[in-house]
Amino acid sequence: MLLALEVQHRYDENQLLPRLDATFSWIRNSVDVTSRHAWYDQGTGRFTDYSTGLLFEVPLGNRLAEANYRRSRLALDQAKRSLDQAMQQVILEVNTAIREVETNVQEIAATREARLAAKDTLDGEQARYDAGDVTNEELLRAQRDLEEAQRNEIQAITRLNVSVMQLERAKGSLLDYDNIRVVHPDDLRRRTEE
Repeated sequence: MLLALEVQHRYDENQLLPRLDATFSWIRNSVDVTSRHAWYDQGTGRFTDYSTGLLFEVPLGNRLAEANYRRSRLALDQAKRSLDQAMQQVILEVNTAIREVETNVQEIAATREARLAAKDTLDGEQARYDAGDVTNEELLRAQRDLEEAQRNEIQAITRLNVSVMQLERAKGSLLDYDNIRVVHPDDLRRRTEE
């Protein structure tokens, strides 16, 4: 669309310039009393006229051309601003998605450490339970803590996967990331014919 607006703007700009046209005409005439003889004279080319010329035109107060030029310039400027805004939006989305991925990677590390700590605690409580130093309730609490830590780690991994997909979408490379190729119908037909 931007290219079409640029072409239109250049065209409108050219309409403001003076105009110089070259003309050329070639006419075959015939002069005779009867149409049969006139037709014959036409074919011989004895009575041929040539005309060349230059037509120079300078527009004075060409308001229509000036209005079209201003309109196309404004449309082009608006399209460029829209393109800049879209680019800034894409950059913002990509940067936000990158920060989200980095945050989720750190969260996975933290939840993994919490899960390992809960596992160590459960192992200690299990050893103390086997020795008869703790009650059943304390062992169950340690098991619940481990389950919650595992759930938190799985949720963090899920959030990371979602944020990676959002990053690829923001970059416009989601199909490449998933190894999906778009094939033109002509290429598909050629492949099936081979």
